[in-house]
Amino acid sequence: MPRPTALRSALICVGGLAATAVSLLAQTPAPEPAQDAIRLDPFTVTTDANEGYFSKSTSAFGRVVMNLENVPQKVEVYNAQFIADIIPTSISDITRYSSAVNYNNSERNDGGGSLVRGFSAAIRRNGENFGDHGGIAAVETIEQTEVVKGPSAVLYGASQPGGVINYVTKIPKFKRETTVTAQLHSLGGYTGMVDTTGPIGPAGRTDGPMAAYRFVVVDEDRSEYQDNSDFFKRRVFFGKILVRPTSWLSLTLEAEDNRLKAAFFNSQLPLQSEYTASRSAPYSATVPNPALVREPFYLPVSWTYQDNDTFRTDLGQIYQGTVTLDKDFGQAGRWALRSFYSLSQFDTVRNLVDIPNTAYPKPVTAADLGKVVNRDQTVSAADVAANRLWLAQRSLRLINDVGARSARNQVDLTGQFATGPVKHTFLAGTELSLGQKSRYALYGNGAPGGTTRYAYEGAVGSKWATWVDAPDYRGIPIDWSDIKTAANPTGAVRLQAPAASVPLDNIRFNVPWVSKKPTSYYFFDALSLLEDRLQISAGLRHDAVTQLYRDATSSIQKATASQWTKRVGTVYKIRPWIHVYALYNESFNPNATGALNAWQTALAPQDGKQKEAGVRLNLFADRLALDASYFDITNKNVYQSDPFGKLPTRFPAGTDLSAIPDTVLWPTTPGLENKGFDLDAKLRVTANTQLFASYTHNDMVATGTLTQALALGRPTYSVNNVPKNQFSLWSKWTPPTGWLRAFNFNLGYRYVGERPGGPVGNVAQINLSGYGLADAAIGYHYQRWTVNFTVRNVFDKYAFRLASGADRIYPEKPRHAILSVTTHF
Repeated sequence: MPRPTALRSALICVGGLAATAVSLLAQTPAPEPAQDAIRLDPFTVTTDANEGYFSKSTSAFGRVVMNLENVPQKVEVYNAQFIADIIPTSISDITRYSSAVNYNNSERNDGGGSLVRGFSAAIRRNGENFGDHGGIAAVETIEQTEVVKGPSAVLYGASQPGGVINYVTKIPKFKRETTVTAQLHSLGGYTGMVDTTGPIGPAGRTDGPMAAYRFVVVDEDRSEYQDNSDFFKRRVFFGKILVRPTSWLSLTLEAEDNRLKAAFFNSQLPLQSEYTASRSAPYSATVPNPALVREPFYLPVSWTYQDNDTFRTDLGQIYQGTVTLDKDFGQAGRWALRSFYSLSQFDTVRNLVDIPNTAYPKPVTAADLGKVVNRDQTVSAADVAANRLWLAQRSLRLINDVGARSARNQVDLTGQFATGPVKHTFLAGTELSLGQKSRYALYGNGAPGGTTRYAYEGAVGSKWATWVDAPDYRGIPIDWSDIKTAANPTGAVRLQAPAASVPLDNIRFNVPWVSKKPTSYYFFDALSLLEDRLQISAGLRHDAVTQLYRDATSSIQKATASQWTKRVGTVYKIRPWIHVYALYNESFNPNATGALNAWQTALAPQDGKQKEAGVRLNLFADRLALDASYFDITNKNVYQSDPFGKLPTRFPAGTDLSAIPDTVLWPTTPGLENKGFDLDAKLRVTANTQLFASYTHNDMVATGTLTQALALGRPTYSVNNVPKNQFSLWSKWTPPTGWLRAFNFNLGYRYVGERPGGPVGNVAQINLSGYGLADAAIGYHYQRWTVNFTVRNVFDKYAFRLASGADRIYPEKPRHAILSVTTHF
């Protein structure tokens, strides 16, 4: 395999930047004013402007704030200053420079397709479980993002063992402040945002104003980079009220309404290859899979499956309320009792004009002469002679997916106290699902949701065929109201009844241990000994899960599972500048109700474990921080789709193979395993001259099913969309003197190594090349004005970030720029 020259060049650049910066370490930075504290109940995270990107505390480690140096686990914190500098357009952009994070699905602003250390990331909002809706927040509402590497089930509940991404929303301030931001995008369009905060009530009150507010309003209408009017329209309203009637009581109410209308399936590209033959005999020796490592296998980046009539309309709503009793009892310690309630829902309507999975671009032949293309054209002899490509058939679908309205309640007791020379940070709590409400609950199809109807073409024929090549490629006008009925027998759209489903509405207000037994309870204690030189933490959690599904006879069945998960970790500070840490951690994650085995019964929950050990160095008065660790993660009972057909050896003697579907979901043991290491480095010369870089090596494999092992000739295979090597950096430089001190300059780089591509939990269908992307930005500050100009993919690299299948390939965006102007008053 060729050496990764892009990665080598990047490391040389980092070395040069580091050498230059180290020479400046002796400089004394000018004092800068501290920012307001970020209030995270029940305790406080402080952010000092002199720290820049360096955050010394986190709320991601449980419900209490802890110093990062005392945490025996890697936590990446992307604070407000970093988020402001990179100008993100989606919440996944915030983790763009994390070498531990990549993607396993397309993404539209929800972050739900992120991987951490090769496993699907659990998404949390303000540290709380939001079920399937945790990532629907707008990026403009995010104050801080924390990536917790490794299992965190004891603290966060059901999740895969790779890690958790926690989004902390903006906090009301007791100081009046308004920010207005306007952005222009080189691909077309704008983004406008107003963020205002301030006190409520008289300032002369003994304890200050009783309440504070924070409101964020966003209006966005921009384009993406494909020729089919790949539009993206979004409107967001976010509000949060903080009420403190006394020093020991606070109430927080939060709501967000996020409305999106956008072209659907942004950036999917089909293959221009012989994969149709490979698909008919998948993974066989006679028809090898195409290796997608160069451009010729693809149609132009501006081409997509869908046309202008393909779009989606999404509505995400989040409501959150927290009541906190927080009091310092002197020698008995500081204690807080908190009750958290959440209600979230997500609905989407999808209007799709696409092609069947079995159809791929191919040249017209003499047999196609006279057939209709693009409704009013016909295939000619000249078209055949030119080998023009077409898609012989298109389909229409209208899907109204009504997601479940999910309600939850958590009750936590946290405390900071001492027993003799030992300091404690204690957490105990319960978690309770208050129920779900949805139009339909589709058993055997993941989370409760629903499909009201499908719509597709009524008549089979070539009139729906489409030319691929320009300039004749154009959309087919679609009338979604042209439904085939008795009164309209020639309608192009035919309705299909929804799948068997059951209405669901069981949201009830319950109080844990009073009106209903919680579904989980947890205990955690972090001990500080030997004058804070030794940190020991331990946690225990119990989860009980009940799921409904449909068996082979379509009867509703109930599956129950319960499990204890454990964690124990330690940090030892050998010297103030060198710390070592170790952690054993577990995870628990129920398989979706759609994950049924060949006999249509539910699978056991996934069971993950992690062992990790590392060392931290803090040098030059904490201006240079290094953190290196080795990790070993396993996850059992992982389900996957098995495409290798029916082998009698898979099933008990006498099984009627005709009753077994061609594709079944099958548990694997040990399932997934990732052994790797990562290295993080942060360099801070001043608050405005900084660099951080990270490198992750993954050696991740999956244990295949019997049929996969027979077909591949080996028991394991590499996991899709997980590179062996990934590297990233971000730097910021502000001249300390002269007229240039009003400017800041940023440089970012991200390298992703070669990796297989294909569906989640399946053997690879294709192979994607490694690539490196460079980003650059310049900012200017004058009084209350800030101007930023950011260019992403500076060298216009043609690359592909993931493939969820051989017919679902997602490229990186081409070179594009964002001009952002912000004023504060």
